[in-house]
Amino acid sequence: MPLLQEIYIEDPWKMLVACILLNQTSYKQVHLIRDELFETYPDPESMSVADEKELAGMLRPLGLYNRRAVTLKKFSEQYLKGFTDVGDLYGIGSYAVDSWKIFQDGDLSVRPTDSVLKRYLSGEFGPVGNKKSLKKYS
Repeated sequence: MPLLQEIYIEDPWKMLVACILLNQTSYKQVHLIRDELFETYPDPESMSVADEKELAGMLRPLGLYNRRAVTLKKFSEQYLKGFTDVGDLYGIGSYAVDSWKIFQDGDLSVRPTDSVLKRYLSGEFGPVGNKKSLKKYS
């Protein structure tokens, strides 16, 4: 099963949303709601003006749904304004920064603390440098 970062590599905003959702949540839980979430809010414009209660209701299966709704809205608002460093965006932690460097910048020298990203870079999921999904190598 591909990482969500691979699935959304062509849409950096969605990739970062997935990283935010994965905080304190399993891939399986996020996988269950991601299609509906991105059908309802396909871009940062729609997410930034989302009804917070409606968004929280959609995020309920993940837990921490009220906090996640606030985070996603603020993140999307800032994303639309532009940024120099992805780590400066609201709600973006080290996991999302490392994911950005690997999947958006193609920087395979990143030393993540996350075990799944470590396993990905070690080649456990297949050859990393040859993956067509990595922008730098496609």
